[in-house]
Amino acid sequence: MSYLDTPRLVFSGRFQADPSTINNDPHHFDTGTFRSNDELWGLGVANGWWNPNGSGAWRFRDCVVRQVVYGDGTVCDDPNIDPVIGALVNDSNIRVEGKLVDLDSEQQMVSQIWGFQVALSPSPTNPSQPVFGFRSDFQMAPFADIWVRVPSGQPDSFFGAFYQSILTNIEWVGAGNDTWTQNSRYLRELAGAGGPPPQLSIRFNVDAYNMADPTAPEFTFGRVVGAIGPYDSGEPVHFVAGRSLQPPIPPPNPSLNTAYAQVEGDVLTLDMGNSLPDQALGGPTINLGTLYAAILPPPPAQPVILGSIPYTDNDWYAKTAGIISYTLDPKQAELAASAQLGVVQSGPNGIAPMLSEAPNGLWLRADQFVFRLNPGEKGQQDESNVTTFYATTFGQPTAGQQISLAYDSTIMQGFVQQDPTLVPGPLPGQPETVLSLSVPPPSCEDSTGETTLPLPATITTGSDGKVTVALKATDPGNPRGYIDGQIYGVTYGPGPEPPPVGAIGNSSQILNALVFSGYDAPDEPDWMIDVQPIFEQYANLYPVMRPIVDLADYASVVSRTAALFNVFSRSLDDPNYMPVTRDLSKPKRDMILNWLKGSPPLYMKLDSKEDLMVALQQAIELEHSTIPPYLTALYSIKPGANEEVAELIRSVVIEEMLHMALVCNIVVSLGGSPQIGKPGFVPNYPGPLPGGLLGGLTVRLRRCSIEQIRDVFMFIEKPEVTMDPAERAARRAGSKKSQESVIERIHNEVKEALTGSDDARRKQLAEPLDMRGYPGGPRTANPYTIGWFYDQIKESLTNLSGASQISFGHADQQVSDWTGTGKLYVINSLEDAIRAIDEIKSQGEGASPRDPDDGDSELAHYYKFSEIVHGRRIIVGKDGYSYTGGHIPFDPNGVYAMTDDPEAALFPDGSRALILSKQFAETYQALLNGLHRTFNGEPDYLGQAVGIMFSLSVIARNLMQTPSGLGDGTTAGPSFQLPDPL
Repeated sequence: MSYLDTPRLVFSGRFQADPSTINNDPHHFDTGTFRSNDELWGLGVANGWWNPNGSGAWRFRDCVVRQVVYGDGTVCDDPNIDPVIGALVNDSNIRVEGKLVDLDSEQQMVSQIWGFQVALSPSPTNPSQPVFGFRSDFQMAPFADIWVRVPSGQPDSFFGAFYQSILTNIEWVGAGNDTWTQNSRYLRELAGAGGPPPQLSIRFNVDAYNMADPTAPEFTFGRVVGAIGPYDSGEPVHFVAGRSLQPPIPPPNPSLNTAYAQVEGDVLTLDMGNSLPDQALGGPTINLGTLYAAILPPPPAQPVILGSIPYTDNDWYAKTAGIISYTLDPKQAELAASAQLGVVQSGPNGIAPMLSEAPNGLWLRADQFVFRLNPGEKGQQDESNVTTFYATTFGQPTAGQQISLAYDSTIMQGFVQQDPTLVPGPLPGQPETVLSLSVPPPSCEDSTGETTLPLPATITTGSDGKVTVALKATDPGNPRGYIDGQIYGVTYGPGPEPPPVGAIGNSSQILNALVFSGYDAPDEPDWMIDVQPIFEQYANLYPVMRPIVDLADYASVVSRTAALFNVFSRSLDDPNYMPVTRDLSKPKRDMILNWLKGSPPLYMKLDSKEDLMVALQQAIELEHSTIPPYLTALYSIKPGANEEVAELIRSVVIEEMLHMALVCNIVVSLGGSPQIGKPGFVPNYPGPLPGGLLGGLTVRLRRCSIEQIRDVFMFIEKPEVTMDPAERAARRAGSKKSQESVIERIHNEVKEALTGSDDARRKQLAEPLDMRGYPGGPRTANPYTIGWFYDQIKESLTNLSGASQISFGHADQQVSDWTGTGKLYVINSLEDAIRAIDEIKSQGEGASPRDPDDGDSELAHYYKFSEIVHGRRIIVGKDGYSYTGGHIPFDPNGVYAMTDDPEAALFPDGSRALILSKQFAETYQALLNGLHRTFNGEPDYLGQAVGIMFSLSVIARNLMQTPSGLGDGTTAGPSFQLPDPL
């Protein structure tokens, strides 16, 4: 039994599907080339498509019962006769909404609903009626039979499809009360003699989806019309094992889509809900003339007309879901058991078939056709890997039917690369050695036990017309690089040979499998090596999460470990499961859960040369990432204005370049190759710093302002420990006794830490006392700063050098020329490397919380920026420092009105802003290429790179004086993005 059986309830209303569309383009999975404009709305190739901030939510809205069909075939649509009419059919109000999930960016034609609940409840317009209804779990299902329902429409709104599944875990409201069914014949018949059924069958058709205008009230909403009926265990979940009516080949224009039918006794029930084309989104149906349900006996016999299909009647589809029943006389019933069923059109040239069964009546279908497979899973021990094939002939089970299966991923090939500016990625379905079928007897010649069959394979149905198989997979490797695993299609058909490659164009008529790459999880995972590459990808693809937790930001993640552990440990069918897209393999999910158990989760280990080199490369990217926001602010200052502010920012930029060079020299000395300008080297603005340091910081490209310097620049340069000079000065006047108590407290804490087991705490407390803020306090500890990061690198250099795992050299390949403040060390020893890191730290943070000097009679960066914010120079005395020096004026009118976070993709086509922006991108790429050469064996090339820097500054200043074309009075500015690939 299924939704086609009675008693049947029909409902209609709206659905909402709110997917994130950034992941529609496979190229967006590449964190190395992902750009901030990939998160923007737009239908071109340089953005995040039509719903980049989608949540993945799936909902029913305003759905009501329109009609019920009783067991005797009579119909009711009057709430005064049956109060179920007008009742609400919506999603649950006690938990989070369901989720709509693609199988993969390269297979978006079998999207599944996960974690969805369906509830029937009385209409609020009649509060006096008895409480009735149910709440149920919708068993996960993919859509099927997607087609162009509106031939005159636009992609993807013109599509229609259906979902079919069962409702389980049903909680019946009022079922313990004898009066719960007394006013509703529908509920009485549904309950029957055995009480409320434990499961129900549901199918609903979806179409008329609004994805064109994100400002429209109906954006992401569409039409849903469906039916709910009884369900018997042992029947298919996702289709009716009855009869399938297909359009002829070639199809007429306009064409109908597949319809389904069943004959039970003397009643033929036909479902045309996803079969009739519409004139526009939401109807009306295209007038195809008079259509009839018919039996089509072999020629020369004429079709036997059973009755018309009243599809043009007012509100027919919304009230019936396109389902209509016909009573057969004995001769018709006998004929229907061995002849084709069809839908025919009556016209001037006679009767023309629009839909019909196969001439031999054979129909074959797999119930479950979407799979997510981890290599090495046991197959039939996990129901998610199992499917059952049903073979029928004129609606009856077909025993002994051969079914042949083979690889065929043709359907997926259209999704390999949506961005036409780039070279397509690897084809899906490769390598063709991954999948196999686990088949129990008696479907195989080996009747002693389960048999594993590699593809291609042939299986055979049993006496009940069914055969159950488990899909198993080995490791496909990593053929797609930045997308985990590989996508596979498996075609199947009756007989000894599978269908020809490419012959099946319906994704619900093949098996669709995402096979994850094999993964060996480390015993002690860390953020930098193991977790960040995964989380950063999700942060790019699903920006809707960012206000809750920025997955690219270590500190943000650590602040949400309990919540993240909760959602990552949920079952796959839970609506709270993370990731929503269900595209993370089980071993990687287990690794993340293991990492989240840390207190706090480990950032990095750096106990091997390989890990150290990764950290040093990140340090190079970290130093580089600070330069674009500083330069943007500098370029935005008008000539002759804010000269002191400009000079302070310029001095910081020069020293950041020194820092980058120092780290590059360390990498070269260790035998490494600094990667400058590689994919992912340029960060996204706005966004976090590379590595997710400094939690809560979003780095933006904005014109110079006190707010930008205070909230971003000072945050970047924040020392591990800071002190408020005013409060320190006030407390310095305290009594000797209070100072002695502070000394005693510190002594006790140090003693306790040094005898404890917490290494991090022991090292912190064992530092010199002035690093703890004595004698004036209070100090503020700032975890996971850039300085903290360099401390870990310094410790790793020391430990690995002491263990003889690293050595220093290659002085001839290092850059030595430097004319700015600070010193560019050539690294020949551990001591040189330590001095280089100390130079970086002191220039950024200062010598200590009481000393803002960097050791070269220059203020550290944090304090230079702080001078600008305070509007006064720092005066350093023997007891510390104060902002009591000369004024540093800042005039906002002396700054160009640059648009925030300039995006070349936003500038009008053909505008000067766009032309200059592209020139800047090309010059920026040339600069990075030049620096890459400089630090990879050609140190003398630095002079060429410096020349490019000057050219870059000229273009940037021209951008600052060029209208953006955005209509808001702003000018353009440098985006610090690399040019589009050719």
